[in-house]
Amino acid sequence: MRRITLTENWPLLLGAFGWAAMLAIASALPHGSSIFERNPWAAWQLTPAVSVPLLLAGALYVAGAWRGPGRQGAGGRHAAFAAGLLTIFIALQSPIEGLADHSLAVHEVEHMLLRTVGPMLLVLADPQARLLRGLPAWLRRGLVAPSFSARAVRLPFGILAKPVVATALFVGVGAFWMLPRYHDLALADDRVHWLMHISLIVTGLLFFVRLLDPRHPPYGPSLAARLLMCWFAVITTILIGFAVTFSPHVLYPGYQSSGLLWGVSPRLNEIYGGQTGWIPGSMMLIVALLATVYRWARQEDRDADRRSRDADRVVVGGAEFAATQRPRNRALALGLIGFAVMVLGLAFGSVLVYEASPHHGFPPLQRGGHHVAG
Repeated sequence: MRRITLTENWPLLLGAFGWAAMLAIASALPHGSSIFERNPWAAWQLTPAVSVPLLLAGALYVAGAWRGPGRQGAGGRHAAFAAGLLTIFIALQSPIEGLADHSLAVHEVEHMLLRTVGPMLLVLADPQARLLRGLPAWLRRGLVAPSFSARAVRLPFGILAKPVVATALFVGVGAFWMLPRYHDLALADDRVHWLMHISLIVTGLLFFVRLLDPRHPPYGPSLAARLLMCWFAVITTILIGFAVTFSPHVLYPGYQSSGLLWGVSPRLNEIYGGQTGWIPGSMMLIVALLATVYRWARQEDRDADRRSRDADRVVVGGAEFAATQRPRNRALALGLIGFAVMVLGLAFGSVLVYEASPHHGFPPLQRGGHHVAG
């Protein structure tokens, strides 16, 4: 029987110790709704079911980075992975998690961190090899490798990883949890709330794994497919934010049951929430688009450099190489311009539709007992 060593298994032992330690610490942290009345920003929490998997992922990554080759020049990836884990931790364990039940704007920030910012940072780190190396050999060879090679795993993942499917899940799950019935259900039921969080993280990871795949076709999506993935995600984010912001009725009465913060009215809570999901949410997706184009260009540079150093091929001159790349660059520029025009057109079109609608104008706001004219 193979001997199990402490050096090999320390990430798992750290996870077990962290679970026990966090259970003890969590019991001493403030709980209950009264904390929000006194100081909502003090409502930090350590839930083992959240914190321990993040701690374990960080430990496996560190172990894999230490054991593997190429430790130099990976500082950016290390920072991206750490920032991704920290983003998810802040979304689920900081006061944001508690405040999200009382403010749609904060809830939208939490969702943006869980489905966009955190997954994007984790995928930019390209952590797969390091995480696998960080696992104990007995676990990697006995469970992970057979599972990944099994047809029952590869076939469903191959379907889910298709750009159309990954984008549909990313957009569809985000839109589903904004439906008033299910959004309010998540506010009232902790089990549904955690299902919402898990689904947002999983579909976010799946979306960005395909969007930021460094490989070119046929193994990775084409640049046109990536632009369309971003376009659909941005358009859906804008439309949902617009619908919430300019709805003539209160959509989410669940926040009134939880208790609204900062003295805002139910409708103003939704106006702030819709604008938060609309503007910062779409901006984060545009950042993802820029990261996609940057990674695509870097991979093209690597491919060109590899071809130029191939001893069996003739080195292409600078002018000739530029001529061969000109059609691709032109298509990329036109795609980016078209993307920007579509987003701007939708934004202006939304404003025109709103101006022409019979429900024109925000509901009157009250300050100090007086109506404020719009």
